[in-house]
Amino acid sequence: MVKARVDVPDVSGRTVPAGTLGTIVEVFESPALGYMVEFPEDDELSLPVLRPDQIEPASAG
Repeated sequence: MVKARVDVPDVSGRTVPAGTLGTIVEVFESPALGYMVEFPEDDELSLPVLRPDQIEPASAG
């Protein structure tokens, strides 16, 4: 699990607020490192690709 460090616009037509938990579903290495993240708000599956500085590990508790 990861946590959004920033507000993420245009996720299934909404903005996912910073602090929302999500799951990395794919990692891209080219042309730059990015992570496709699924958030609970993704009912239409518009999965954003976020840079490493836009997410952080979710604390386990």
